[in-house]
Amino acid sequence: MTSAIYALEILSDKRAIQSLVEVAQNDDSFGVRRSATVVLGEVGDITTIPSLEKLERDSPYKTVQKAAKQAIETIRHRTQGHPKAPPITAPK
Repeated sequence: MTSAIYALEILSDKRAIQSLVEVAQNDDSFGVRRSATVVLGEVGDITTIPSLEKLERDSPYKTVQKAAKQAIETIRHRTQGHPKAPPITAPK
């Protein structure tokens, strides 16, 4: 499933982004949810911030909450005129 998530990132269209949001919110695997969240940050679509904020606040998985927070920061950084936002890294 993770490969499919990264394939959707390449598309970066509204359908792909909506699919990533749905996966991040609903997939049975916390790892897949986290991966989808990371990709949302990398895509950088500002319209995903409300969904990412909900994930950060409501996800039962700490790794997803952390990834959502970092994705939000990355998107905000990029949209403030800083195209070289720090990459999202995997938790240790």
